Amino acid sequence: MIFKRRNTFETNSSSTHSLVIVSKEDYDKFLMGEKVLNLYENEMLDIDEDKRITRTEDNDFIYKGRHYSNVYDIFDENMEDFDEEYAPKDFIYYYGESIDKAVNKDKMAMSIYLGERW
Repeated sequence: MIFKRRNTFETNSSSTHSLVIVSKEDYDKFLMGEKVLNLYENEMLDIDEDKRITRTEDNDFIYKGRHYSNVYDIFDENMEDFDEEYAPKDFIYYYGESIDKAVNKDKMAMSIYLGERW
């Protein structure tokens, strides 16, 4: 993405799978792992408790009672649990890319590109 004009959010539409505009509050919860994105509906969802990824004090992860040394192994081994309808932050950043920009003090725009791994 190239920024051409000040105070605008521009995207190359051929490389953007989804453009999502969310509240700053939901965006912050998304970054903290408390919300996920539904890219079909362009909205944030609460975390399903059976799909919660927990970080341990040792910076490992626990998913469905199993320990993982990194979050990407969770996605690789549990692909059926994550998709465009239920996409946590780390899932989007591992399988694609998101360029985020404040629209105003209350809203954030996210241009999400789904990479080759997706």
